Amino acid sequence: MDHAINLLLMHIPGVSATAKYFLVKVLYLGHEAAGRMSLDELSSHTRLTKQVVVRIRKELAEPVKKYRGGYLLKDDSVGAGHRGRGRPRKYFQLNPAFLVDLSLGGPDEEVVNAGVCRFLMQAPVERWTTSLKGSEGEAQADSVKDRLSALNLYFLTVLWMLADEMGAIWQKGVGEIAQLAGMTRTQAKNHLCKLKRMGYIDGRLPGVSGSLLFGRSPGATFLDPVHPTLAAIWGDVEWHWERYPNQDSISWAVWDAFENHHEKRLQGKTVIPEHITSNLHIGRRALEDSPLFREAWRELTQSEGLLGVYRVFTGVSQKVRTYARAVLYQYARKILQQQAPAIFESKEILDTDILQDLQRLVATNGDLEGKIAKGVALWVYSRAYVLAWEIFQQRAWAYMAAENDASDLSRMEQVKKARAALSESGEAWSVFPDKRVGYTRVLIKKKSIISG
Repeated sequence: MDHAINLLLMHIPGVSATAKYFLVKVLYLGHEAAGRMSLDELSSHTRLTKQVVVRIRKELAEPVKKYRGGYLLKDDSVGAGHRGRGRPRKYFQLNPAFLVDLSLGGPDEEVVNAGVCRFLMQAPVERWTTSLKGSEGEAQADSVKDRLSALNLYFLTVLWMLADEMGAIWQKGVGEIAQLAGMTRTQAKNHLCKLKRMGYIDGRLPGVSGSLLFGRSPGATFLDPVHPTLAAIWGDVEWHWERYPNQDSISWAVWDAFENHHEKRLQGKTVIPEHITSNLHIGRRALEDSPLFREAWRELTQSEGLLGVYRVFTGVSQKVRTYARAVLYQYARKILQQQAPAIFESKEILDTDILQDLQRLVATNGDLEGKIAKGVALWVYSRAYVLAWEIFQQRAWAYMAAENDASDLSRMEQVKKARAALSESGEAWSVFPDKRVGYTRVLIKKKSIISG
């Protein structure tokens, strides 16, 4: 049982971020061994000054009503000072009642990045105090502000603990992450900015509030597992980024509805322009004969007519448009993850769990009800399915046989063979919005993470 992971998942009121980091570090060091370390040893292992270690030990020794004592208890045994001289060592131990809570407070689901968290907290100090270097070995950072501090590293560990296997943290706002880490929103934002500047975070998506479509929804954080400093954790697992063009019609529809809003009001028109309906109309996109898409279009047109759905996207802000794209990519990844075999066989399977999850997002968080919520959920699902299908096709083309090797195969046979090779490759994908509308960034991973 990983007590350190359980502790990372716990919100401990009244305990500072530095104190919680110290507790996590003690657990990874082995709490019994750490309890008998000298002040110098604790300072060296935790990368905290001796003054800070003394202050934290006092903070954690303050009585807690729940445990009838502090998180740390004084050990009555006394050790000799350095080389038998100087002041005797003051030993401590973790409160047994607190350890019981850690044993019982495990996560409902396995933390997929437990191995990454362990690596971040147990790697040699030199790894994180050495400046980052470029591909040719040249120094890229030469100041303290360009190195990870102990708390930077702790915050990065919290992020990886919350992330999925591809490094994405969905539906978690800065406030929630800050509370879990034991710090203020401002402190958390400062850590996010530094980690992004140093390349450990690939991107950050702000949340939205007051949106008709999404209501109040938290943002997302995207970590970068390709960072060279993390290479040792992955072993022979291969990570790389790709960029593909796509028919990202949800982005175009939201954008066009917003852009047309002022023009429509000025002209007093109630008819939706043709280019808007073409972007909303799934029938002009890939897989146009799909029963799923026909059902989605029927739900949309029966929801107070197409104009009712159009109003959902009218006048939305840039932030909401960006968030809409991220939602599309989040669910495209889920479809890729769960329906890749069906896509391989060109079979359409409606995943009711994903659809219901989408409907809860737009009906519970947003201000949509009934058929409109169902219609919008179906429409977003259909767009996510097309995106998943397009990414699968793009990745299959990467496995197409060389021209000389495939001369006696028909095009259909080549595609089928490439799809089979992709399915057997063990690839996993995560999709992210690109800065350019109409393009998708794809993070690709082969094989499973090597933990331990």
